[in-house]
Amino acid sequence: RGEDFTGKLFLLSGSDKKLTLTNVTVDGGQVKGVQGGMIQVSGGATLEIGEGTNLVNNYGTAIEAYNSTVNMTGGKISNNQALAYSALGCGGGMYLQNSDANLTGGEISDNYAVLSGGAISCFASRVTLDGTVIQNNISGERGGAIYIEGYSGIETSFTMISGSVIDNGTEAGQGGGIYAEQMTPEDNTSVVIRGGTIAGNVFNLGGKYETESAIAIADLYEENPDTDKAVKLELSGSPTISGLVLLNDWYDGGPYIQVTGEFTPTNPVLVQDVYGREGRVVVAFADGVEPNAAAFTSQEGSSSTLVQDGQYLKWAKTVRISFNQVTSREDTAWQTKNVYILKGIAIPEDKVPAAAEIPGYERTGWQYYSDGSWKTWDMSTTVTENLTLYEI
Repeated sequence: RGEDFTGKLFLLSGSDKKLTLTNVTVDGGQVKGVQGGMIQVSGGATLEIGEGTNLVNNYGTAIEAYNSTVNMTGGKISNNQALAYSALGCGGGMYLQNSDANLTGGEISDNYAVLSGGAISCFASRVTLDGTVIQNNISGERGGAIYIEGYSGIETSFTMISGSVIDNGTEAGQGGGIYAEQMTPEDNTSVVIRGGTIAGNVFNLGGKYETESAIAIADLYEENPDTDKAVKLELSGSPTISGLVLLNDWYDGGPYIQVTGEFTPTNPVLVQDVYGREGRVVVAFADGVEPNAAAFTSQEGSSSTLVQDGQYLKWAKTVRISFNQVTSREDTAWQTKNVYILKGIAIPEDKVPAAAEIPGYERTGWQYYSDGSWKTWDMSTTVTENLTLYEI
């Protein structure tokens, strides 16, 4: 790029147009004021990115695609920045609108978007990841690696078969790895994970509440949708999904997880809602799929936990039991252990902490303080609210 040139370096339009890049570097030169990508394809054109290709150093996204196809079999897209003045601000490496991207090789890394999608922003488009490594990308808001937005009823999806989404992050917004949302119940938006690795992604990079964040999904409308029309996270196979999977249940309906086939992840998927409304369907196992409740877990200390109800996992409310006990003759201060159980059941025996071995002492029970006096707790009593117990 010449130091005073802010336009496109390659511009293709038309279904008969195809650009193939191999063993070539396209360098944006870090020129300020760039309007969008170095390469733009539209009107059904095809961009092929092969081995030895480097798309680097653009102060705008590297690739813009409108109603077109991008195929990446090798090469590297790196060190591009979709800044506010680039007119897009989304998709540090790739900006897609009603387009298809097939990513089977190479690497998309170290890109930045001031808004959403540090590596890729996908608007009413379809992305298939089957081998490409997406790593070390950052966005200012949502989707450290991938941002997906469905609208106008156009099929929108991110499908991961293999490859990796690792060590990406957001400065402020949700979905350190992947963020997906749709505008209306008709927008048919989904994230499909069948394999590969999603790990090490965080939101609130460097902040007090920095958290490992794999995926976040949301519906941006208030009406309670038919479950078939909510944003879905479709899972099958044996992927690695490390970090929080956040389902934004801002309204009564909200997004959910659908298990479409045998699902044996390398570790249980950590699921969280914003509200955790009791009875809301969180995971639906498709007809004919044996429910594997052990494939999912909820956050320790949450006010809700997952319980199986036929082919579904639903939220159920929990209560906190605070056990206070003394552990030695020398240190007589109460030591507290919090455990969480389903609301409306008795405390399970395996949730009660073991007594410390203190010569001359034997635990005889537990007591609680109520209405100005100490009372013995009967372990067969159902618990309906938070409870604090002290060792006798």
